[in-house]
Amino acid sequence: MTRLTRRDFIKTASLMGGVSLFAGCSFFGDAPRIPEYIKGAPGVDPIESLQGIKNLFSVCALCDGKCGICCRTTEGSVVKIGGNPYHPISSGAPLSIDTPIEKASQVGASICAIGSSGIQTLYDPFRVARPLKRIGPRGSGKWKAVSWSEAISEILGGGNLFGEGAISGLTELKNSKQGLGFALGNADWGSSTFVKGFLSSFPGAMLFRDEAVLSEESVRATNISVFGKAFGAVEANYRKARLLISFGSAPLDSGVPLVSIAREIANSRVSSPNLKWVVIDPRQSTSGAKADFWLPVIPGKDLSLAIAVMKALFERFPNAVRFSNDSIRNAIKDRSVSDYAIDAGSYEGAAVEIARYLAEAGPGAAVIPGPGIYNQQNGKEVAQAILTLNLIVGSIPGSGGLTYCDNSYFAETEKNILGLTDERVSESRPLQPCQALMVWGADPVCDSPKMADVFSQPRNVPLVVAIGSFITETAALADFILPDTTYLERWDICSAPSMISNTGFGLRSPVIGGIDSRSGRYFPILPETMLMEDILYRFSKSLGLGFCKEFAVKDSPGIAKSFYYNTASRLLQSYCKLFPAQKTVEIPVEALFERGGYFEESKPLKPLENKETAYKVDPSAWGKITSGAESTDSELLTLITYTLPFHRPTISCVNPWLLETLPENRLVINPLDASARSLKQGDLVTLESSDGSLRKTVRIQIAPGIRPLVVALASGFGYKGAGSTTYSIDQHVKKADKTRSAGISPVEFKEKGSLVRIRKV
Repeated sequence: MTRLTRRDFIKTASLMGGVSLFAGCSFFGDAPRIPEYIKGAPGVDPIESLQGIKNLFSVCALCDGKCGICCRTTEGSVVKIGGNPYHPISSGAPLSIDTPIEKASQVGASICAIGSSGIQTLYDPFRVARPLKRIGPRGSGKWKAVSWSEAISEILGGGNLFGEGAISGLTELKNSKQGLGFALGNADWGSSTFVKGFLSSFPGAMLFRDEAVLSEESVRATNISVFGKAFGAVEANYRKARLLISFGSAPLDSGVPLVSIAREIANSRVSSPNLKWVVIDPRQSTSGAKADFWLPVIPGKDLSLAIAVMKALFERFPNAVRFSNDSIRNAIKDRSVSDYAIDAGSYEGAAVEIARYLAEAGPGAAVIPGPGIYNQQNGKEVAQAILTLNLIVGSIPGSGGLTYCDNSYFAETEKNILGLTDERVSESRPLQPCQALMVWGADPVCDSPKMADVFSQPRNVPLVVAIGSFITETAALADFILPDTTYLERWDICSAPSMISNTGFGLRSPVIGGIDSRSGRYFPILPETMLMEDILYRFSKSLGLGFCKEFAVKDSPGIAKSFYYNTASRLLQSYCKLFPAQKTVEIPVEALFERGGYFEESKPLKPLENKETAYKVDPSAWGKITSGAESTDSELLTLITYTLPFHRPTISCVNPWLLETLPENRLVINPLDASARSLKQGDLVTLESSDGSLRKTVRIQIAPGIRPLVVALASGFGYKGAGSTTYSIDQHVKKADKTRSAGISPVEFKEKGSLVRIRKV
């Protein structure tokens, strides 16, 4: 391999793009021809021709994409998960809602590797099958199985439940009107609305959200601060955009939803005129390798590059400027394009070239800050500057390069169905100490390992109740675990991502289990598991809260199905009010659930008028731009993280199909840095935090597609929950499956700071 200097690397990668620079590397290159053994495919999935196969449509929940799925079942078992042809995320040409189920079952649609592995989540041998109560110290892994009535009675009554002193139960907390917290993860709209309703009926209850949700709200607030109140959800319009600039993101690797974004980008890249693409990321992902221009910026210096491009637009392409104000020009006037570009680890020519792309695309440009931007310390301010590049060339949501999604009918329905007048429970706040904490759909200890210190001490949170299907890293530190069903055994209502050109919503319903025809009671595959909604309803009924009593069905202990059918009906009414020109839906709600949702092609979006006064960009919020460069300490490297297209940091990361694809993550390192440390491909090294307090061993992967002085780890590995750790129930030991915990978690290192050092073992 040709030996490159660091300067040569940056200049060549910037000018020529990732594809041309590394075309000769088999790691990044395309196959010269299609192998004979994968040419063609059967017209009909052979499994569909088997007698007794039934196709059931629903919505995936293994990431935030909420793709439509088709679950093929036979003899009471799910045998395959594919895509839903009714759903616009899973199909580029979704079927009309009035298409019969029988016909839809013969039409294919797409699903990613993670979605197809959901069958292993359903039949995971480490699922919690009965209510559990700890019988040792928190985190000891010692549990005993209890009945539902015993678990609910003790959680309500409190007392000296663990021989560690008296604690308050929910009944006491209700009467005192303080002390109950609920940690809710990145749940779907229907279930999050249900939880908010439960908390609004419980005096003094608080809603806590995990980092993913808080990050989403930061994205929404940033979009509003740049484009206005109407635009909380802004995304690239892949079908109409002529230029896509991905700052700190890799849509082909970690896009949400992955399948539809990849499909839209691929279609736009081969259309005429085709989509031009710039990827700005320290690591060359699949996205960077397929882009026209890959720029390996210094981690954390994206703001300098964005301003370099901005200044180049003003100075070199003034005719392309559609929007600006004195405050923007004054904020960036003191330094040159070259100064800003060098500060970002690039050079003037690269910034000018990107500015030229923007000038040529004009309103057809889409400049999108990704997770790598928002995860920075000043991520919101950096994202504001990046989004402002759209305004400067006249690209506003609905005008061409950018699109947005009007989901106001969800907010209206939530308000109407729950009658919420207290907005307190709708606020998102980080987790804080409380007297009792319920956890559902969240794993704060996994997201932030330092939270283990909070949960391990009962004095911080005296009572912790985890509702879930697995002993996650957080549930392992709980007092009670109440077994929930999986997403394939529940109802829910899901909003659609803003990038799709359809309005509507997804509907999830059980694809396995059974329903009593007389009472309507749902029976999951594990008889002592229960839907979260039905668990909270039992607490509500015992506490006399009155929540959801209107959805109670005679002779049935559950209310989940009736709640979601009623909510879906009201949501449809709100939707039709907002989109009066759309076709009135006459199909029954039950039939909508059978199809996995309701979607219609959107009407053309209207950009916000009077843009000169509507957009209030305040560059003072971007912070002071200081000159700087990478660390001069040759030992220290900057650690970044990335997401693989077939492996996500969720509960699905323990599914064997995904682990077989890549059993563990490796530390990606540039050849220059490997050579300086006498490292060879596959060497085992010690990765150490800059303060020396954290050390892990990992194998290296030497690759030219990463900036020198930067190393990278894939997320989702090193998981300590869901069977990765040994535990016992009623003194019966369940040994850990160590394949689930292979690799190392980059989250632990990121908590120590981004600088690390490596030493050969």
